[in-house]
Amino acid sequence: MYRTKTDSCLSKAQIEAVEHISEGPRNARQQTIKAPAGAVADDPVDNTVVGYLYDGGFMAPTGIPSRKIGTPTTAPGDYGLGLGQLPYIWIQPPDPSFDPLTFNFNSDLDRLNKDSDLVTYSTSLDIKKFTRRGGKIIWYHGLSDPGPPVLGTIRYYTEMAQQNGGLKAARKFSRLYLIPNMGHCSGGPATDRFDLLSPLVAWVEQGADPDPIIASGTNFTSAPTTRSRPLCPYPEEARYTGSPGGDLGNAANYKCIEPSRHQILEGGE
Repeated sequence: MYRTKTDSCLSKAQIEAVEHISEGPRNARQQTIKAPAGAVADDPVDNTVVGYLYDGGFMAPTGIPSRKIGTPTTAPGDYGLGLGQLPYIWIQPPDPSFDPLTFNFNSDLDRLNKDSDLVTYSTSLDIKKFTRRGGKIIWYHGLSDPGPPVLGTIRYYTEMAQQNGGLKAARKFSRLYLIPNMGHCSGGPATDRFDLLSPLVAWVEQGADPDPIIASGTNFTSAPTTRSRPLCPYPEEARYTGSPGGDLGNAANYKCIEPSRHQILEGGE
């Protein structure tokens, strides 16, 4: 699977802390945590709570996003979100006096709100009604998204695909594009400028295969500072196939290639 890119300037403790973020929560026995899935959907995705997975963008020159570590004068954005939501939305019944920082993964799991898909990981894998109508769907997710972890999107897509004949069969009606180094919906040292709506319309109305989708970006500190890349449908990845010394910023010098099976990230395994 992808590994968090660390920097030689980090201490051992800092590196371990980053790795723990990628692992997700554990109880006192170091067992993974199961969210209370099943209350909202009849056929939910695997409800193991995953961690936050980043590619190289996590330690890119742009730095760790303030949403995660805050600034010298402000608390991390996620800290504020958790404090405001958990007592009112994430536990049932709501308890305004509950201190989110005291949540105990050994004893408080039963307090989680089982009727909210925000908590339960209860997104249904059964989309047969949609596919029978000829529906097409495109997902995308930045691999350096500091908000919703990309592992959750990959897990849903791979489990959904397994119910529809596997990844190749699922591509008849769906595509998942993972954008290296991109943050939450956009941003980061990434090719984060792309149009997914036009290819989706052409796919539905004309049967035109949407691959590849060309993306561009300018938020880079190394040459070439302006570049383009093909966005590849999961599990394919963009690989440079141009001549030695060729233009690294030109999408025409890349092809979408499927990695070997042991390199494919399927639901975090």
